[in-house]
Amino acid sequence: MTKKRLKFKFKLSKKQKLLTILIAVLIVVFTVGITFSKYIYDIYKNHILESQGFYFNSSVMSMTGSNHSINNWDGVSPYRISIDVNNRKNDLVYTKSDISYDIGVECSSNIRCTLSKTSGIIRSETQSDSYVITIYPNGNFTRNQTAIVKTSAKSTYPYVKELSTEYNIGITTSSFYYSIKDAPGEKYLTLELTNAFTYYKVVTAFDGHNVGDNIAIDDYEKLSDEEKKNCFSASVDLTFDPNIILLDMTEQTYINREKDSQTTEVINGHNYVNGFSFDMEASSNTKIIFYKNDSSKDYSYPGTTDSSIKVFVTSVEDLEN
Repeated sequence: MTKKRLKFKFKLSKKQKLLTILIAVLIVVFTVGITFSKYIYDIYKNHILESQGFYFNSSVMSMTGSNHSINNWDGVSPYRISIDVNNRKNDLVYTKSDISYDIGVECSSNIRCTLSKTSGIIRSETQSDSYVITIYPNGNFTRNQTAIVKTSAKSTYPYVKELSTEYNIGITTSSFYYSIKDAPGEKYLTLELTNAFTYYKVVTAFDGHNVGDNIAIDDYEKLSDEEKKNCFSASVDLTFDPNIILLDMTEQTYINREKDSQTTEVINGHNYVNGFSFDMEASSNTKIIFYKNDSSKDYSYPGTTDSSIKVFVTSVEDLEN
C-alpha cells in the first residue's frame, strides 16, 4: 500500500493581498513620517532658538546627526579626534552670552574612548570651544576593520540644543602614515609624514639587481647616487589650497622636490604653489609647515573631514600588491 503525500496550498484572496499591501505601505509611510516630522521639528526648533539670538553649532556635528568616514588609524597607537563647537551664525552674528554644554561619547566594543573633558563653555568673546576624543584598541585589529565613535554636545545654558555625529574609522595596516598638527588660534599647521618601511624596491634593473628585488637600508646606503635612482621606498604627491593655507617656501621637501612636479595657481594676479611631489627614504619622517590664512580654523588630521591638504602615497607595499 503506497502512502499519499498530502500537499497544502495557501492562497491569499484578492482582499487579503490588498490588505497586506496596504499594511506594508502604512508601515513605510509611518516610519518615513516620523523621520520627516523630526526633521521638520528640528528646523522649527532651531529657527525659534536663533530668533532668540542663540547659536550653537559645529563644523562636524549637526542637530540631525552627521556621519564621517576616516581611514588613517593603524589600530595600535592612540587615535585622537578633535571636535569643535561655536556660537556663530556667521562671522558677524553670534550669541552675546556664554554657552554651557555637556559632552557625551559612545564607542564600539572593539575600542575604548576617553574625553578631554565632559563639559565646556563657549565664551562670547572667543566664540568657540573644542574637546578631544582619544580612542584605544581593545585587542588586535586586522586590515579593513572598522571602529565606531558617536559623540554629542548638548547646550544647557541659556537654551537647550543637542548636536551629534558618528565617525566610522577604518583600520589600515600600512607602514606609511601621516597627521596634521593644528589647533584654533595657531598661525600655522604642521604636516607630519612617516615612512616606516625598512627597505627599498628595485624599479629599474642595475648591476645584478632585478626589478622587484628588495634592498635593505644598509645595502642601499652603499650604492652610488646613480644606483640609488633605480630604487624606491615611497613617493608622496601633495596638493593643497593656497586660498586656505600657504606653503613655507624654505621647506626642504619643497626645495628637494621631484623635478617638474610643482603646480601653481593664480590668485589675484600672483602665482602660488598648490602642489608638488617628493620621495621619502625608508624608515624616515618629515614635517612640512603651512601658514593658515584663518588662524581660528582647526585642520587637525585625524579629527577633521576636510584638512585642505591631500596626500597621495605610492609605496613599496603598492608595488608588491
